[in-house]
This record gives sequence, C-alpha cells and structure tokens, in this order.
Amino acid sequence: MRRSWCVVAGLLMFLFGASNLNAQIDQFSYYGPRLQMDSLNNLSIGCHVSAADYRFTPLHSGTLSTVTAYLMGGNSPVGYADDHKTDGTLDTTDPGGTLLLQVETDDGSNLHLPSGTVLGSFTLADTYTKIATSDDAFTPMAISPQPSLQSGNIYHLVFTNTDTTEICEPGSNVGNYFSIDATYVFAPNQPQPTIPMNQFGALQIPEGGSQWVDLSDPGTGNPDNQGNQGTTPLVSIQFADGTTGGLGYYQVSRAIVGSQSGTAQGVREDFMPTNSITVNSVSVRFAWIQGGELHVQFQDSTGGDLDDCYFEPGTDFPSQSGVAVWKTCAFSGPYTMSGGSTYHVVMAVDTGTEYYAYGIENGAKTHDQPNGGTGTTYGSGTTYPNGLAEIKPASSWLDFSPNGGSCNCFDWEMYFTSPASGG
Repeated sequence: MRRSWCVVAGLLMFLFGASNLNAQIDQFSYYGPRLQMDSLNNLSIGCHVSAADYRFTPLHSGTLSTVTAYLMGGNSPVGYADDHKTDGTLDTTDPGGTLLLQVETDDGSNLHLPSGTVLGSFTLADTYTKIATSDDAFTPMAISPQPSLQSGNIYHLVFTNTDTTEICEPGSNVGNYFSIDATYVFAPNQPQPTIPMNQFGALQIPEGGSQWVDLSDPGTGNPDNQGNQGTTPLVSIQFADGTTGGLGYYQVSRAIVGSQSGTAQGVREDFMPTNSITVNSVSVRFAWIQGGELHVQFQDSTGGDLDDCYFEPGTDFPSQSGVAVWKTCAFSGPYTMSGGSTYHVVMAVDTGTEYYAYGIENGAKTHDQPNGGTGTTYGSGTTYPNGLAEIKPASSWLDFSPNGGSCNCFDWEMYFTSPASGG
C-alpha cells in the first residue's frame, strides 16, 4: 500500500563506481538532496511478499552496529500489520509476525543477489505488538554479532517473517505479518538520478515465489514486479564509531507553484555549504500542470541571480500534465560557493502557469511528527543537512511545512553537479 539520499561532502555513504566496486567515483560529484520520490511503497513481509532485500554498498569501513528501518504497526488501515478481520473489527489475535533481519554478503553475480552467507542478524517477535505505540515506527535494530563491513563491497539486508502462524489470509490483507516502507517513483527509468541501481536497490521474493525480483529495475517484464518498479531502500546503516549512511527521506508532499489563487508564487531551496564547493549546474524535479515556461534561478544571499535557465513545455520537456521530470540548468561557467554563505535555488512561473514541486521530509532532523514523536534515528549521513525548503504564498518566503507549524525539515528535490576536484 503506497502513501504519500542525499549527500554532502564528508557525510556520503552510498556513492560508488558502476563497474569496479573498489574504484569509487569521486564523492564530491554531487551536492544537495539527490532523491526523487513520489510516494512510499509498503512491502508486507509475510503477506504479499515472502522476503525483501535492501542491497547497499558502504564507502565507510567499520563495524556495523544497528540498522533503522521504517516499520508499520498500530491500529492501521487495511494493508498494514495486524489490521482488521474480514467483518471490519480489529484483529487483536495476530501479534504481527516475527521479524528476522539478516546481513548477508553478495553472491558476486551480475544480478548482485544475497548469497545466503549471514554475517549478523536481528530478531523481533510479535512485531506489531512491539511497535503499536505509534503508526509509524523507526526502530533501531541491533545486529548480532556485529559484522565488519568493507568499503566498496556490496552487502544485503534481508527481511523475512519466520512466524508460522497464519501469515496472511488468502485474498486479503489480514494476517500475522509486518511491513517495511521504501521510497517509490511512479514512472521510473533510472529510479534515482545519481545512485547506481546495482549497488543501492530493493528486491523482493513475491508471495509464493522462489526468485528474487529487482524492484529498482523497470525493465524486467516480470508480472510479479508490476507496480513495484522504481522502489529504493529507506534505511539507515549505523556503525559502531557513530558513522551513519543510507537514505533518510521518509515522506513527500507536493506544492503547486503558480500565480493562480491558492498556489505558491514560487518555491526555493536555501542552503549554506559547510565548506567551499564548485558547481557546474543545478538539476530540479517538477511536473508541469498548465501554462508556459518554468524559470530556475541560482541566487546569492541577496536574491541576485548568479545564473538561470528557462524551460518550455513541448520543447524542453513533454507537455503532459502531471508527469514529473528532471531538468538540468547548466551554468555559463563553474561557480564556487563559499562555505558559511547562503544561496538559493528558485523555481518560479509567470501568470497562468502552474507546476508541481516535490518536498521531501528530512528524517535526520528533529521535529514534531503527526504521530507525536520528535524526530527519527536515521542519522546525519542519510540526508542533506544544510538545506531548507521554502515557499512564497504571498510577499515573504516561509518554511514549507505541509503538516502545519514550522518544522524546518523539508528539502525540494534538486541537486548540484560539481567537478570531480570539488570539495
């Protein structure tokens, strides 16, 4: 059931070479919140999915201590752990199955599947009962024994439900199971614009199946994979020395950009680099609704344009309403942003034009959540720490907080490209 990574120098965890696992590409090649996301993809382990796998490649070498996933529980609608009986009443007899997480090595094949060689594991019995204090549980799972991971090698996080008691009633979403969430894009090609699929991806064995299906690959043609293409892991990997990595953006919310009544006049990402960095271009993700061109501006702290681009429907991107695309604004030359200074990337339109912009919620920042929690435990290495999504409903720029209040916890889907020698 669907509901509605990003990196910075020194915090990058999963960015790698596509051919040689030990020949990593420069970790400063991209800067900003690099994730594309349209919703969440709920994987029900023990109901519609027999097993799920999060494939990852760390740049950091060290001892793996815990893994944080997005587990579903609580008195949730049909489709989540321990839902309702077929007569509509709450089913309290199924405690949510037994979660088994195993850290495995890669099989070394071109498909990069789990090998079955287990380095460490975590078990949680009665999963629903344990996480029922909130609808959305970000649960750190302590791995034992704590395995030593090597930078540049592929590993797997394999989730199964080992409970043998009524896993899922046939033809229903009712039963003794739990769910994990991943990120999802509706029309994937490359599911993430800057992350190699073979080294950070999601897989599943469908219910009743025996073979792994790559959920990040849109070209399998496998009927078991329909509706799941473009899935990316939503997970944090924590090492004993405090290093974290993975992907920690766990929600998305669209904003309408335009000059019509009830829309924003513009949106912008504010960011302050910790260290100076040279950039060549900026890429933004949006969906055209109606009207004309989109104006993308790269600005300094005063709002003065450093560079800009215009994109036209039907010329620069298809004029098909509601279809999200990435567009890159190449700068006239390299520009060095100074560490400690504020910059902006603005998306604006003229009268009669409307677009969607996509805000993603930063799970590494502490903020109030709808379920009453205050922040998550994803860690600073899983998101971009130096940005803030803003919206301009009238004459002033305001924090983009679709849940109300001012959480300072969203980024827009965008990123810069930096020369390989950047910092």
